[in-house]
Amino acid sequence: MKNKLKKNKFTAEKNYSAVILAAGKGTRLGHLSTETPKALLPIGNLTIIQHQLSLLRQLGIVDIIIVVGFGGEKIKQHLTTLSTPGLQLTFIRQEKQLGIAHALMQAEHLVSQPFFLLLGDVFFDFISIGQMITTHRHHNATAVVATRNQQVINGSIKKNYAVFVGNKSNIVKKVIEKPSGLVTALEGVGAYVFNPSVFNTLKSTPRTAQRDEYEITTTIQLLLESNVKVIASRCVRYDNNISTLDDLLKTNLLQMHKKGLQNIISRSAHVHPTANMKKTVVGDNCVVGEGSVLTNVVVMNAARVEKKSVIKNSVISQKSVFLCQNV
Repeated sequence: MKNKLKKNKFTAEKNYSAVILAAGKGTRLGHLSTETPKALLPIGNLTIIQHQLSLLRQLGIVDIIIVVGFGGEKIKQHLTTLSTPGLQLTFIRQEKQLGIAHALMQAEHLVSQPFFLLLGDVFFDFISIGQMITTHRHHNATAVVATRNQQVINGSIKKNYAVFVGNKSNIVKKVIEKPSGLVTALEGVGAYVFNPSVFNTLKSTPRTAQRDEYEITTTIQLLLESNVKVIASRCVRYDNNISTLDDLLKTNLLQMHKKGLQNIISRSAHVHPTANMKKTVVGDNCVVGEGSVLTNVVVMNAARVEKKSVIKNSVISQKSVFLCQNV
């Protein structure tokens, strides 16, 4: 999607920078992962990483480091062709994907001030992302973790991590990665603010036995054990780690519903007037042929739908049609 970031004036937030981790391959996306890096998957009319850059720009954050790996050149090409007014983007590479903490370590030499950390495969709907800065400053915290309240205990928390806070406070006492038991209705999501001193703790973060990776939740737990202040910011309304085709389609459908839209169609798409579409996203330079019927579909950039096709509950790329199983 070629939509530009909004050009409204903003005041640069010189006391914070940001790191976006966009190095993962997305193996659970199947063959789609060989075509498109997760950060470039579309949610509505923007890629995931465009949504994140827009959030950071709203805060006036200018200096943004993007850690890439698989598909890194595609991500770099995508962002360098966009209009990103006022932003300074720096790309660095994680050669081996060894976990979030390891990916963040690649940025150490470029970070000298407090910074946001965003996972580049997560779509966020913030109540207020600025609340994280307010919380960081008010509490003089070493770290702030973005959280959301879950209506069902242990729902999507199993995919992320559980956050335990003190009674009547947001001071974090413990975090547990992908908990298996009944724990808490407070879910940690992939957004953080850290002081640069976190890199000292990252260096001592061991690999986990569960996944043999360097997990950021292990780093946070080490911070807690060293008695520094970590605060939970209940600032996220909704988030989804786009790990599967179902995740991609469901998040697009949710965004259309929230915006009251029947379809989202790029201005550069060529849709035949006899095509019938319902709850469908059509990307840049797509062709939707005569008499096609699309229901609950994401048509990715430059994909082609042949005439009289009848497709539902699917993601369509330039090369394939991927049927989603649980929509």
